[in-house]
Amino acid sequence: IAFKIMLYPTAFFGLITNIIVVIVIQMKENNDLFKEFKHYSYLCLNSVFCILILLIEILSWMNECFYPYQVFCPEIRKLVAIQFFKIIFKECFVTVFRFMCNFTYIAFSLNRISLIGKDHGKLVTFFSKIGIKLFIGVTIFISCSLSWIKGFKYQVNYFFPYLNYPM
Repeated sequence: IAFKIMLYPTAFFGLITNIIVVIVIQMKENNDLFKEFKHYSYLCLNSVFCILILLIEILSWMNECFYPYQVFCPEIRKLVAIQFFKIIFKECFVTVFRFMCNFTYIAFSLNRISLIGKDHGKLVTFFSKIGIKLFIGVTIFISCSLSWIKGFKYQVNYFFPYLNYPM
């Protein structure tokens, strides 16, 4: 239970730090500094995906039950809308955003490597030349195609009040 409770301040801390990263990169004063380097765009996108993950995680605690201690089980978890929230957002979208977070971090790292030295491998050269919109489009397609099946893993619990929500 202590571990679960410590997730609250950790999630809020991560939310604040990622918002600060996005604000600093998007500020007009820093726009001229970061415009020519693509890896800052990937860093900003990485922070945006982390923010989305943390927001969904914070909102999903209304559906969490800390077993075997039933004291912490909110009654709101039985509502059908909250069950759909868990299935769609917590299970499907968080997985998509985690994939995207990993993909943008890889792109950030490879673009950062491309700034060091002159002789690079094919992979580093490819990532330094590919457009951000094309990369994000392809990785969203890959992430969604690998994650959509998780939505069919659960069923909404309409009738059995003492079972898990969703089943």
